Amino acid sequence: MYASRHPVASALEAQPPSAALAVRLDSLGLADLDELAVLEVVAAWERVAAWVAARQAIAVAELAPVRRARPSRASPTRSPAARHHATRW
Repeated sequence: MYASRHPVASALEAQPPSAALAVRLDSLGLADLDELAVLEVVAAWERVAAWVAARQAIAVAELAPVRRARPSRASPTRSPAARHHATRW
């Protein structure tokens, strides 16, 4: 009954975090959704944000062996922290 009364909320709740979910969330017209669906949109964006942070952590972890193997090439301007502050978005 929940799924038939709240199809958008139900579908969002069931969808795992992914790039496809981010695209779907970005395409939704929030003004057209009921309150429960908007709550699920917020929860789904949280799942996407956590997924992105986890994927980013995996990428950062890949830099550690590279930096240890080639210490002369490691410079402060090539660090993840420096790059994070130099984004155009």
